Amino acid sequence: GTYNYSEIVHVRYDFTTSGSLEVIPNPVSSDAKLRFLLTGDSDVRIVLMNELGKIVADKEFRGLKQGANEMNLSQIQSHLESGLFTVKLYADNTFYTCKLLVINTK
Repeated sequence: GTYNYSEIVHVRYDFTTSGSLEVIPNPVSSDAKLRFLLTGDSDVRIVLMNELGKIVADKEFRGLKQGANEMNLSQIQSHLESGLFTVKLYADNTFYTCKLLVINTK
């Protein structure tokens, strides 16, 4: 038979122009950085949930400025056991999520 393919489509995701959330490095064995972009000045709530959906940390940060922001994971939770976590950031009447893999070597 014959096959017809569509043209190749390139998608470029630009952290500096899209609301987003990322953890660097990921996986993590010690402290990590949360990077996120706010579309306007905002209060921010960050929630960490374990694999079962149990909230292990829930913190609010007031008066963060529009644009790129960064904070250490230790500002939200000082110690996490090994496992897979969901990070949710609530801001600007929406939320962003990402996964976080913690691998403790001790």
